[in-house]
Amino acid sequence: MVRVLVLARRRTGTRAAAHNARQPDAGDTRRLGAHCADYRFFHWELEFPDVFRDRGSGFDAVLGNPPWDIAKPNSKEFFSNLDPLYRGLGSPEARQTELFADAAVERDWLDYSERFVAWSNFVKCTSNPFGDPEEAVAAGDSFSIVRGGANAALHAAWRAARSRARGFSDPAHPFRSQGASDLNLYKLFVEQMVRLLRPGGGVGVVLPASIYNDSGAGPLRRLLLTQCDLQWLFSFENRAKIFPIDSRFRFCCVIARRGPQTKSVRVAFGRRRWRTGLSRAPRDRGGRRRPSPVQPNQQCNPRG
Repeated sequence: MVRVLVLARRRTGTRAAAHNARQPDAGDTRRLGAHCADYRFFHWELEFPDVFRDRGSGFDAVLGNPPWDIAKPNSKEFFSNLDPLYRGLGSPEARQTELFADAAVERDWLDYSERFVAWSNFVKCTSNPFGDPEEAVAAGDSFSIVRGGANAALHAAWRAARSRARGFSDPAHPFRSQGASDLNLYKLFVEQMVRLLRPGGGVGVVLPASIYNDSGAGPLRRLLLTQCDLQWLFSFENRAKIFPIDSRFRFCCVIARRGPQTKSVRVAFGRRRWRTGLSRAPRDRGGRRRPSPVQPNQQCNPRG
């Protein structure tokens, strides 16, 4: 993405000098390098050229147990690094004011908080980073490069330049299936994993139970049901301490293949052990595990 933006800026700089567009200078390059090092941008096609060699390319399989954290500022986590007793304070706001007497602490807190805003903006815009009004006006995420009527001409020139580029990964870039709730890292990972698969490629992932019972995960469920063949969804309770987390926590194992649309899925809920989760799955008269049919408009959670 960074390379595209720099090249586009150079291109528009040669055609739109009247609009104060300019070539990037040494300061721009230095700041860009600092941002790249800070945010650790990753280009899948460049990092895995042996995988993305032709249109429709992708991984045969992607496996993972992604983090399940909400991506939002956590004052307890931040200020506890400065004051180990912070979590137990009855009035933490007063302690924050005291800590902010140090301008460096306040600056660090603002930088920490702004990083989450940047992540949110990235997730919102990355599936359509060019703000092309012709393609994005219906989605409400178009934006202007310059003021006035020249905006349409600049977008047209930029669109023509992009049309000459080739890409081998899924052109429907993430993240378009995150919903309107707070960013949850597991949802970002799942959508990215699906988009990295070749047609027919498989994904296996351990997820929290919210993937099937949270209304905020509705768009992600639709992705798994309509653009994948969702094959297995086994839900476990952590009573047997499979993971070193709260014993009441519920999680599930999800297995799917990229396309076609899901027609049936094997499901089990409330299991407490790995072996019983598989052995007690519904079976037909021949002893085979029986999938549950899924209607085209049916979701795992009736509300979403």
